[in-house]
Amino acid sequence: IASARVVRRLPGTVEIRIQEKVAVAYLNQDSALYAMDGAGRIIAQATAEEAATSGLPRVRNIQATSPVRLGDDVLNEEVIALLHDVVVLLPERVNASIREFLVPAVGTEEVHVRTDRGWTLLLDAKRPFADQLAVLEKILTEELNPKALERLEYMDLRVPGKVFYRLRSGMSP
Repeated sequence: IASARVVRRLPGTVEIRIQEKVAVAYLNQDSALYAMDGAGRIIAQATAEEAATSGLPRVRNIQATSPVRLGDDVLNEEVIALLHDVVVLLPERVNASIREFLVPAVGTEEVHVRTDRGWTLLLDAKRPFADQLAVLEKILTEELNPKALERLEYMDLRVPGKVFYRLRSGMSP
């Protein structure tokens, strides 16, 4: 329950208003799925079918060290906002779909985005995604040719004013 409000109306009426928490993403950890709210808090265990039909982002915790429980804060609001921005803007602006979101650890500000084009983006939730996306677009259109794009392994956009990327070696043209 996100909130509950009780109002007494005379004569003899009580009005109760309840607002449920709403899932905005799913955490995949230890072969289980959990619904998260906009604050990054676990609000329910979920089924694979619920997650698949929701259209909401799925996040995998890379270095899970302990099980999560209802009410646990696993991602902060900045990370949740970044997930939303990536889902909305990435496919439209760079023609790449999201295969998976990865977080290195619970409580991190770092998000890795695996794309359907075979490369991973390393993003910083403390920085506006629009800034990181502008740099990504510039590198994809001005610096990397189509053959290099096929070999792109990852691009690190976490450091302001700098971009690091790696091309796979040994791939045939």
